[in-house]
Amino acid sequence: MKRVLTVALAIAMAASVGVGVAMARAGGTQFVVRTQGTENFEKNALVYATLRFAPQVIQVPTGGTLLFVKRDDAPDEPHTLSIVTKGQLPTSIDEVFNCIVCNKILGEHFPPNSQPVLKVDRDGDGGLNADGDSIMVLPGVNTKISVVITAPAGTTLHYLCAFHPWMQATIQVTS
Repeated sequence: MKRVLTVALAIAMAASVGVGVAMARAGGTQFVVRTQGTENFEKNALVYATLRFAPQVIQVPTGGTLLFVKRDDAPDEPHTLSIVTKGQLPTSIDEVFNCIVCNKILGEHFPPNSQPVLKVDRDGDGGLNADGDSIMVLPGVNTKISVVITAPAGTTLHYLCAFHPWMQATIQVTS
């Protein structure tokens, strides 16, 4: 009986992974990353956030289009999908609340005396491939945004949300 239960659990897990991959590839040539979760606040008691990227790891071919979609339950929260080097990812609560790279990225999305910038392209190649490249969903402006992955095959792109630096995931660039 234990073995049958183990096999059934393994099949169910494999099926759920397959569904995740199918959802990530929704739209044919577009690969989808979405926001999920919510956040709650109680004065003098609680800050609770389950905001995250889904999937955690996505494979996108070089030249493929990535669609970033806001699907969380925090309607007023903006998000970025910002490329950073692995060493810039916050690893502690102190780093999350004092994210230096996040402040720089947000400064580029919100330049002084100007409209918000939805796409930051540090190297000018039109896509995501370099540290600081970033796209943003901003409530009241957009709920989704797409960009081409221009990094070469074999590259792993680490990214975070500059507003919520605990939101971290990776793009594995394939051929």
